[in-house]
Amino acid sequence: MDTVTGRNTRDRLFHEDQAAGIFRYSARVYTDAELFEREQRRIFDRSWLYAAHDSEIPKVGDFLTRRVGGRGILIARGSDGVIRAFHNSCRHRGTTVCRQPSGNAKNFQCFYHYWTYDNCGKLIGVPSKDSYGPGFKTEAMGLHEIRFENYRGWIFLCFSRETEPLEQYLAGARAYLDMILDQDEGRGTAILPGAHEYSMRANWKMLIENSTDIYHLPSVHSRFMHDYLPNVLGIAPPDPRAARDPGSGARDLGNGHAVIEYRRFNGVADEARRPEFEARYGQERARRMLDFTRTLILFPNTIFIEQRRVIRTCYPLAPDNAEINAWPLMPVVDDPQARAQRLDIYLSFLGPAGSATPDDIEVMELCQKNCATLPDDAFIDCSRGMMRENPFPNEEEQMRAFWRRWRDLIAQ
Repeated sequence: MDTVTGRNTRDRLFHEDQAAGIFRYSARVYTDAELFEREQRRIFDRSWLYAAHDSEIPKVGDFLTRRVGGRGILIARGSDGVIRAFHNSCRHRGTTVCRQPSGNAKNFQCFYHYWTYDNCGKLIGVPSKDSYGPGFKTEAMGLHEIRFENYRGWIFLCFSRETEPLEQYLAGARAYLDMILDQDEGRGTAILPGAHEYSMRANWKMLIENSTDIYHLPSVHSRFMHDYLPNVLGIAPPDPRAARDPGSGARDLGNGHAVIEYRRFNGVADEARRPEFEARYGQERARRMLDFTRTLILFPNTIFIEQRRVIRTCYPLAPDNAEINAWPLMPVVDDPQARAQRLDIYLSFLGPAGSATPDDIEVMELCQKNCATLPDDAFIDCSRGMMRENPFPNEEEQMRAFWRRWRDLIAQ
């Protein structure tokens, strides 16, 4: 197979013609092993990656462990109340220090040789310390810390010291994230207990596309949209023509981030708060908050689906294998009926027994199988809405924003 490097990435993998309204890319972006390795170095080693929400570790001593960007991570709220992120790896032989997914602890003890660290990451116990010479300093052997920033409760990690600060990295996505989080101002948000964890035999980038693709909803999820929504949840399905409403659209937010904004389901939970929203934010911003909903891509691999109240991440394990995690993010203070509706909308569509996830996995795995058999000169089309000045949310501007950033980083 030809090496894919430098300008070759643009010339061989992408075809973009603004005048003709064409944006296409090679099927190799999903299947090529070299591209998979370059993604890890050029994208996941340099980007800000969503890792957790501070509501998951509210008390002193609370901790959680996760895999982020292919690395084992320990996030803990120390005895001093400060949140820190560490590589979950002992400084002695590199073994995993904490093997529990979450909990509360003053100390973490490595099971291999009993090196012990406090919940601020300091090394506080070494068996047979007298076996070491004068150059061995416990204060220099704490857990390796990871650069992180907390944005309104969202904890992001970055494995590069050269990447710009988080707020700069978020670019235009920050305004949309603020609009989403402002809806719970004064009440706060929290991740509910439990998570949806699964994998698929498909490339991770397919999930990024799928999560922001409402073009496929009437076809792939027809039963949910036209039967379950109205007959079980009592919610009128959205009118496809609403995608062309003023205010709807797909937007490139810079740095690979993108958003689609479209009409909410009728009768959503927060409608009763309209006077409060109008008094706080003004009539126009309140209208956007309550009448529209957003699906936000935070490049490279985080999706927030506002209609479902879910944070979703996707990490590559191989060119044809990805692990996916989803967490429901809900208002801390919520009307019981509103909370029930939010959970119904989330769980019935994206939950472990939801209607959408099995359908989407089947589609993406079929795409992956077929892309792996296509010739090297086969291209996938992503041109829908390209000639429109303001693309509709059921078009593909959001995907092109992602792909242009991916293309530029891989080509560096």
